[in-house]
Amino acid sequence: MKKNGSSRLAFGAALLAMVFGFAACGSALKDGGYGQSTGMTMDMAMPEMAAEEEYYDTSEGFAVENGKEIDDSAINNTARKLIKTVSLSVETKEFDSLLPLLQEKITALGGYIENMNSYNGSLYSEYRSNRYADITARIPVEHLKDFTLSVEENSNITQRSEQVEDVTLQYVDINSRKEMLRTEEKRLLQFLEQSETVEDMITIEARLSEVRYEIESIESRLRTYDNQVEYSTVDIHIEEVEVLSPQEKVQESAWERMSKGFMNNLEGVFLDIRDFFINIVIILPRLIFICLFGVAVFFVVRFFLRRRKKKAELINQAATMNGQSPDYTHIGDQTQNGQQ
Repeated sequence: MKKNGSSRLAFGAALLAMVFGFAACGSALKDGGYGQSTGMTMDMAMPEMAAEEEYYDTSEGFAVENGKEIDDSAINNTARKLIKTVSLSVETKEFDSLLPLLQEKITALGGYIENMNSYNGSLYSEYRSNRYADITARIPVEHLKDFTLSVEENSNITQRSEQVEDVTLQYVDINSRKEMLRTEEKRLLQFLEQSETVEDMITIEARLSEVRYEIESIESRLRTYDNQVEYSTVDIHIEEVEVLSPQEKVQESAWERMSKGFMNNLEGVFLDIRDFFINIVIILPRLIFICLFGVAVFFVVRFFLRRRKKKAELINQAATMNGQSPDYTHIGDQTQNGQQ
């Protein structure tokens, strides 16, 4: 009986220590310190297991095993986690064929289009409104070079930027925190089997739910990292042009610059004249309608003016025949007496 009482006392003390440790661990988790409070709790609750299990030092954010940091070994055993992002701005004369070509190439390489926006012009915009499109594609990292080469072969690249973000340290740190929570989950399950009161079971199960929620959250973040590492992001801005920009800028003399600038402006003038006549033909129905409407208004006004003038002449003739002075009150000041 003494032995049984002493074991219950020890279990109660260990459970009490865990309760206080849970509170400390909760605050540490909010501050990003996943390992320190839990490690202390486990050491107080089960000192015989502390020597065998690893504990975590959150002062540097890495796991510590047997008093030695294991961040270097964990990093060395983990493949580099690199997130690659490529941004391209391209020009094309064949807008209608380039878009389907890129879509087929993305699918053929095992990628997918995450976002796409295209503008095909508008009747109510300026007379020269070029089309453009924006594509955000996710390409398997092993096929990224093949895709960029395909874009370069089928369009004129005017701007290109690449960014590589190394998230290996973050990945290893998050994964270490997950392993720490797995260890805590196992210990909580052991305590749950040894619990003898309802209060103890409720306390342990509440903490167990928190731990499992944290594990799911961390696993979701790790999956996000894996997706970003396996599939590179390629942002492409496609613009339709009539003249492609030169790829290489060569040192030119003053005469070459003047002649080239003159020819470019002359070509621009021809394009403006061409667009002017094209738009004249486009709006020709409206011009015809306006002209017909103007002619109709002109003849209507002319008809009423002639009618009024004729009426005034008839009144004047009638007054002359009767020997009376004509009455102009009804016709205003537009007619005059012929004898004045």
